[in-house]
Amino acid sequence: MTEEALTQADTAGIRQASNGSRGATSRLLSALGAIDDLDVARPSLLPDWTVGHVPAHLTCNADSS
Repeated sequence: MTEEALTQADTAGIRQASNGSRGATSRLLSALGAIDDLDVARPSLLPDWTVGHVPAHLTCNADSS
């Protein structure tokens, strides 16, 4: 799809999704910044995962893209 083919609704939807992604990224980075050395060994809400497993998983998935 070329830029000329995008409607105002399309660009509004893209802008909304982009803003949502930025907000979610900001909240994630804030939450990760609050984790200390003791937190990483604690259980997460995921069965059999520690808090430290979660950001490690996100990092590995980001590297594979």
